[in-house]
Amino acid sequence: MDSQSELDLIRAILEKVNTTSSSEKTLGFALQGMRDSFKCLAAAIILVDARAESFKVVTARGLGYEFLKKFHTSPFQGLVKEMATHWEPILITRDDSRKNTDGYIFQHDFNTLLALPLSIKGKPVGLLYLSWGEEVEVDDELCMRLTDMARLCTLILDHGSLDDKVFSMSNIDPLTGLYSYKFWHEELHREISRAEKLKSQVAMMMINLNRFKEFNTMYGHVKGDELLVEVSETINSQLGKLDVACRVGGKWYVLLVGDDEQAAKSIADRIIEFFGNLSSVGNSDLNLSIGLSVYHAGEGEKALIERVEGALLEARRLGGNSCRIR
Repeated sequence: MDSQSELDLIRAILEKVNTTSSSEKTLGFALQGMRDSFKCLAAAIILVDARAESFKVVTARGLGYEFLKKFHTSPFQGLVKEMATHWEPILITRDDSRKNTDGYIFQHDFNTLLALPLSIKGKPVGLLYLSWGEEVEVDDELCMRLTDMARLCTLILDHGSLDDKVFSMSNIDPLTGLYSYKFWHEELHREISRAEKLKSQVAMMMINLNRFKEFNTMYGHVKGDELLVEVSETINSQLGKLDVACRVGGKWYVLLVGDDEQAAKSIADRIIEFFGNLSSVGNSDLNLSIGLSVYHAGEGEKALIERVEGALLEARRLGGNSCRIR
């Protein structure tokens, strides 16, 4: 690989960083570029904790799914353990005694294997794995060029973790781990835009935890926070992968739950049932009120929100654990 080709690859990877692609997809793009440019059999980014007690293959190219699954079930892969012990480059060639020992046997019958450490702000986090079918002379120049690629992968990892932190700060409720008020409004807008485009529906429900103020007064705010976490976990446990649960106020929750009114009503009923079984609810007067409605094409977000709030008020007037649909 000549210098110009290497610069072109680095430029292409950096351009990928500046797109909306996730860090995982960007790393996959970088690994494929390395495989093509350096004629590797396989390449992978593996995250490792400081004692090699856990590890994760973030992304890989040239390694099959079955191999990766087997790799994850082996708690102390030799290569990973060695990297976590020394955090220095590891080179294994055809005549190396480690090549056919447990923990160093990989999917391909490699004749050259190179693993380079990855560190973020001086903290070791994992390794870049590269293997070749033939015997490759890994001289100082090649090692330096691949080390530059490892550093680029580290920058992508660090960039991705920063994105996650920024997202969490603005979109995740720190107490319950549910989405925030801000995220709910943005997601509602996206879902309604999608519904308008596809002529589909959006089911929305609003939940209020009644008599929470009295509970806080009687048991204190620590117990109150614990209760909010329990209620949030109960709500989350009843949702599908594509459903969205948000905490929009002290004791208020909003859920976006698909496009089927009856399926949404079943979710509401299960939430009420499981809420009643919470140990912290016990003999208290706590109960849930739920308002539910489905978006009608062309009505706008405000009309949907007002209808759901109206259904919630009806449920509160009924008392006890109840759900109303409008």
